[in-house]
Amino acid sequence: MTVTWAIDKVLSEYPGNLQPDTVLSLPARTGLSGLKHWRIDCPDGRYCLRCWSPRTPSCERLEYTQAVLWYAVYEGIDFVPLPLEAADRKGYVFLFDSYWELLPWIEGENDPSLFVPGYPPQKSAKNDGNSDSLSNVTNNSNVNGSTISAGSFDSSSSTNSSDMQSNSDLSSNAKRQLDALHAATAMIAIAQFHESTSTFPLPNEPQELSPAILRHAEFWKDEPENLDNIFNNYFRSPSCLSSESQLKRWTEQTGEFRELVGSLREHLTVLLEQLAIRKMSIQPSIGNAHRRHLLYNLGEFSGLIGFREMGADSVALDIASLLSSIAGGSDELWTLGLRSYNSIRPLDEAEQQAIVGLDLSGSIMTNLQFAKLLHSDITTHLPEQIDLILNEISKRNIHLATCQKRLLAA
Repeated sequence: MTVTWAIDKVLSEYPGNLQPDTVLSLPARTGLSGLKHWRIDCPDGRYCLRCWSPRTPSCERLEYTQAVLWYAVYEGIDFVPLPLEAADRKGYVFLFDSYWELLPWIEGENDPSLFVPGYPPQKSAKNDGNSDSLSNVTNNSNVNGSTISAGSFDSSSSTNSSDMQSNSDLSSNAKRQLDALHAATAMIAIAQFHESTSTFPLPNEPQELSPAILRHAEFWKDEPENLDNIFNNYFRSPSCLSSESQLKRWTEQTGEFRELVGSLREHLTVLLEQLAIRKMSIQPSIGNAHRRHLLYNLGEFSGLIGFREMGADSVALDIASLLSSIAGGSDELWTLGLRSYNSIRPLDEAEQQAIVGLDLSGSIMTNLQFAKLLHSDITTHLPEQIDLILNEISKRNIHLATCQKRLLAA
């Protein structure tokens, strides 16, 4: 059976006459876990057809994710891709031992340096980071009715003929405003999603222990043995480093990282132990919220995607994951992001503490995973990929150093 036949067969399972004018295979990339995507252009609109790898996810998990998305859309959320119903009223078609979903196409792009698992970017919007970005960030942006303006974060970008700023200064100002706008809109969107799904019926009690907190607390409970094994096995120089400059960066960054972990480990262990016995509000959680799951069309927020890790947990899990990927070590963006979230859904004290614990632990564990990745015998890394990984380690070091200073000041 050909791919064309399979696509036609899947589309025939949906009501209406889905006769595509064009079918465009979208490129798969490393880390996609077998997912395949096609852009389907039909007379009545554009769609994304997704084919999961065989028997992944489970039917239960897929139906749970779709149920949460349906609930969010029912409550008024309009920026998530809700799979269409097939003729049998299911949100998928099962064919060739795989689940297929037909999704509405969301116009926009994610960060061009990143790949979005579960929903490929579309190259339609143009953001050159200079004049277009500057004009976009000074306009108001709405996420489900919430209006914000990046101009309110920084008015220093206005210029006239007497200004002596260089082009690089202007570009820096524009990027700073764009980062602020993206942080605010992203956190407003995630707060609206959490608010809309807060009453989704779950089998657990409304107040329970956070599964994410318990997982992290378990790691740090045995952290001396865990960290020693990881440091010994994965913090020697990887054979994939192709230049002296990369080797120097690796040595400096891993040395700095080990010092930061040493200074933070006691505080983090105690904090997670306290949170592990504290009940919190549990509701649907995206599970792997990240800036690569945010779409922007012509500079404005257009979609939230990437739901394959959907579960049930404290909202702190999504906030820590998303805000860490957006703000990094910037106190300004962290403050702005949390303020934006609280404007929609105020956080209680336990959730605020959980964000701190999950962010610190998650940042450390992510750097540990990057170290493991560079030592992998399975994946071949190009020099530019190694540079990107080293950049990510450096960003988390900066963030951990910022957290360290904040703890010392407290």
